[in-house]
Amino acid sequence: MKVLLYTIEMVKGVERLMPWRTLIEVAKLASMEIEIAICSAQVPEEVREYEGVKIYSIDYGIVAFRQFVIDGGWDVVYYPITYRQGLKNMSGLTTIPARKIAYIPGGLCPLSGSMKLIQMGEVKRALPYLLDTVTPHNLIAKKLLDAGFESIVCQTPLTSEDAARSGWDKVVTALPGNISNSNLDAFDESYYEKLGLKKQKFVLFSGAPALTRGSILAMKAFDKAADRLPDTKMVMLMRRDVSSDFTAFDKAVSEIKNKDRFIISYDRVSPNQLFYFFKKAWVAMLPFLVVPSEIPLTYFEVMQWGIPILTFENGGTTDYLRKGLKIAKHRTVSSLAEAIVEICKNTEERNRLSNNAKEIMSNHPSWNETSKKWLSVL
Repeated sequence: MKVLLYTIEMVKGVERLMPWRTLIEVAKLASMEIEIAICSAQVPEEVREYEGVKIYSIDYGIVAFRQFVIDGGWDVVYYPITYRQGLKNMSGLTTIPARKIAYIPGGLCPLSGSMKLIQMGEVKRALPYLLDTVTPHNLIAKKLLDAGFESIVCQTPLTSEDAARSGWDKVVTALPGNISNSNLDAFDESYYEKLGLKKQKFVLFSGAPALTRGSILAMKAFDKAADRLPDTKMVMLMRRDVSSDFTAFDKAVSEIKNKDRFIISYDRVSPNQLFYFFKKAWVAMLPFLVVPSEIPLTYFEVMQWGIPILTFENGGTTDYLRKGLKIAKHRTVSSLAEAIVEICKNTEERNRLSNNAKEIMSNHPSWNETSKKWLSVL
């Protein structure tokens, strides 16, 4: 059996990021009986391999995808969907000559997320999330079922419940797996010590500067809270992803009032160095305004070390991880600042959330278990 996982923009350098990481892990379950590969719609390039997984690239659109399926003799295709596609004509998918299974790389997005982006002047960035929220979810379900799709794979229980209500009979819940390197002794203290953090209480932000991740909001919130937390600093480990744009972030840095309370690093750190920051942080701030992929892996990477996360309400992400999260009431600097002060001053709350985070992750599936769930519909 030949199984094809279709995606968009899986360009070189993003393979470890979500939502593409999930497809890499699923494809690793290839065997003598099942051939699995990934096909990405993008500017075409040569076929490449990543961790033993073959990645093809083709032109955008149903026509190019249909021809690729025919030429390759693929028996089953997994096709990514968004709710806003329910507003489009999807009849072209009827012509794909293979068994068809849908999957949702994103998920449910609260209206407050897209509205916050609009408030920040990011109308173009907000529009896809806004449309996903306001478009009736049964529209895409009906169109795909009419096009011959058999089932759908969702990444959280909340999204699966929504899919069932929208008309899907066969729904599989496959939570993103835990990181493969879960060796609790795999720490490297060198960079932590280089930044002079020994015995220093700190709040951690780790990630890219994209507005959707809330890096600027996190910075402004801690700056506002700093006077009430004289023993605490904020550490920001800024990740340079493919096409990261630091323009707005650097401008916000220049406007910080309490500059002596921030440690901002642009250096590339190894996973084992990063793990040590996770281990030592009082709390990690991941204030995503919207979540591009249902649960960003950083949540798991942090929570498996027993570190609670400060965040906003975000659909399936917060629904699944709620007991280990400190959730700010509103997507505002003031609300986030209040939440920072509360968790930094309340040791009992922090330790309770820490224990809950460990419990959640102790029962969380491995990537191998997740991948088997994806293939269970075959």
